[in-house]
Amino acid sequence: MIVPSDVLAQTQNNNQFTQRTLIDRRAPETLKPQGLYYKGFLYRPGFEIEGKYDSNVLTQEDNEISDYSVSVKPSLVVEKEIDAHNYKLTLEGDIERFESRTQENKEEFNLEFRGLTVLNSRWSIPTFVQRRNVERTRSEPAEFLSAEPLDIDYFRASSGVRRQFNRLALTLVGEYEDIEFENGVSEDGSSVVVFSDNNRRNITANLRAEYEFVRSKTGLGSEHLAFSEIFYNRSIFDDRQFIGGSFNGESGSSKDIGFLIGFETKYKGLINGRLALGYISKNFDDPGLSNINELDFDANIRYFLTPKMTAQFQAERFVDQDNGFVNGVTRSRFLTGLDFEVLHNLYLTTNLHYEDFEFEGVDRNNEDFGGGFDIRFLNSQNIQTGLGIDYITRSSNESEEEFDRLQIMLRLISEL
Repeated sequence: MIVPSDVLAQTQNNNQFTQRTLIDRRAPETLKPQGLYYKGFLYRPGFEIEGKYDSNVLTQEDNEISDYSVSVKPSLVVEKEIDAHNYKLTLEGDIERFESRTQENKEEFNLEFRGLTVLNSRWSIPTFVQRRNVERTRSEPAEFLSAEPLDIDYFRASSGVRRQFNRLALTLVGEYEDIEFENGVSEDGSSVVVFSDNNRRNITANLRAEYEFVRSKTGLGSEHLAFSEIFYNRSIFDDRQFIGGSFNGESGSSKDIGFLIGFETKYKGLINGRLALGYISKNFDDPGLSNINELDFDANIRYFLTPKMTAQFQAERFVDQDNGFVNGVTRSRFLTGLDFEVLHNLYLTTNLHYEDFEFEGVDRNNEDFGGGFDIRFLNSQNIQTGLGIDYITRSSNESEEEFDRLQIMLRLISEL
């Protein structure tokens, strides 16, 4: 799929997401946060403190700098159900402070609203609005090393309509997105690092059709479902690429179209899976850029080996655009791992991951290999402690792009 460059950049959160879904599914009710009801609303406040050791903060081969940091992550989820309608407001923050390299300090936030308005048994309206500010991840490919991580700020709003025809359902969604990148200075302070030539607006239309073959015996969702998706995206860049002191380079504006055809299953409680294959076409407005036509795929499979152990496999491909790589980067990502319920209140997640970066129009190729694990202990219904380790190594035909990085995280999590 063609997605904004920052959406999948925050790979350090992947283990935490996997661990949370594991706990949500397996933990006994006596150890799950229940939230607080007040005047018809459900409130779920949370607070996390994370201590981290990073062996290579700048992700550099010849300039390895290790450091320690502490993060404070407050959150609040507010939910409201009115008959069949459902509305959810999420507020999240992440404040990180480093011991030595203080220029890496960051403040991030995420504010989002999700709603589903059900008109009747046939028609419903999904709605999504988000404002998010994150720091550009150091491990993301870049032509220049900035003195400090730079902000990515984006606003996204989408809405549409869903029509249910017995086993067949059609969903049409339109989305608007505005992304802005912060500029900075180089690590040695000798030059300006410009990322604002990546500022853009995305206008997207997505049509999804799905057909239920077998309904779940529980009556919740489908046991087997076939689907197809087709999308059109218009990406409009505010400026041309910044070269030689001015915005006189090539323009990244494009018209994108693609489709996926796939299958989803919840087979006898043993396999939860999604497999899809498709096609991506990215057509640039600038005649100096070569169009991109690539195979697309998406997979997410969980196999329940035993009542306490699950194997997982994930794969995806998407076309990314970023400063310095205006012609795009085709990224293919794969992850496999196990999660295991050691005790009724102790959970272990392991993973191995691989990512391939194909730089269009540039003689460059990067490969990331890595792995890690996350241990989570449920001290009580509202308190969790955890240990996470993640290692990544990058190989490249440009030696200055290679690096190794080890991160060790200790977490204390509280949620009502």
